[in-house]
Amino acid sequence: MALPGAKSPAALQGATACRIFGKPAGTYTKDSPERAVGKTCDLAFGYMGGLNAWRKFEPNQFTDEQVETFKTEWRAAHPAIKRFWRGIDRAAWTAVRERGRVVQCCRISFKCIGAFLQLKLPSGRKLSYPQPRIIGDEREQSVLFADNSAAFTDCRHGHGAYGGLWTENFVSAIARDLLAEAMAADRGRRLSDRTARARRDRGRGAGRLRQHRRIYPPHDAQAVLGVGAADRSQCLERAALLQVRRCAVATPADNRDTNPQTGEIQCY
Repeated sequence: MALPGAKSPAALQGATACRIFGKPAGTYTKDSPERAVGKTCDLAFGYMGGLNAWRKFEPNQFTDEQVETFKTEWRAAHPAIKRFWRGIDRAAWTAVRERGRVVQCCRISFKCIGAFLQLKLPSGRKLSYPQPRIIGDEREQSVLFADNSAAFTDCRHGHGAYGGLWTENFVSAIARDLLAEAMAADRGRRLSDRTARARRDRGRGAGRLRQHRRIYPPHDAQAVLGVGAADRSQCLERAALLQVRRCAVATPADNRDTNPQTGEIQCY
C-alpha cells in the first residue's frame, strides 16, 4: 500500500527522464522508452556515480559525452541529494577529527569511539567502521577506514570514503531495518492468528465436553472415556461393565433371580 502522495518508481523515473530531456512533466509514462534512461540515471548517479557507474548498467548505449550530460542534468534536478552527499561526508570527517563528539546529519549521526567510527541509524542500530583516520592535504580530505569486506584493507584501495559511499551504506541499512521490522510484524501476525485458532479449537473442545457431560454424569463420563491414555478397547470394556453394574444396582431385589446352573443374575 503506497503512502499518501507517494509516486511509483516508474513515475519517478519518468519524471527524471522529463527533466533530463527538457520535456514537460508527464511527457514520458511507464511505457515510454525514455523512462529507461531515467531509471539508469537513478541507479548510476544516486550515490555520486558517474560514467563508470553508468557503464555497469548500459555498457554500449549512448556516448560518453551524452552520459556526462545525463549526470549533470540529474544532479541539477536533485539539489537536495547533492547537499546531503556533502553534509554526510562532512559529518563523518568531523566525527573522526573530533573524537567523542556526536555529529548529527538529518536523522543519522556519527561518533568516533576508540578504534571505530559509528554511524547511528534512525532505528538506533549502529554501523561500525574500524580504524578510521583522515587522509588528504589542506585542499581536500576524506575519511579512510579498514574495509572488512576486503580483508580489512583500506577502503577504496586507499582513496577514502566519500558522500556517495556513506549514503549507500545507510540507505541499505535502513532498507534492512524496514525489512526486518516487516518480517517481525508478519511473524507476530501469524503467531497471533495461530493462537486465535488454538483458542477457538479449545473452545470447541470445551463445548463438546460440556455436551458430553450433559449426556453422562461426571462419574459415568470418566468410566466411559477411560483414564489417561487408555485405548478404545479399554473404554468399551469399561462402558459395558458400567452398564452391567447400573443394571444390577437399579433392579430391585425381588425382580432379580439367579440362574442356579450358571450363577448369572437375571433381570426382569
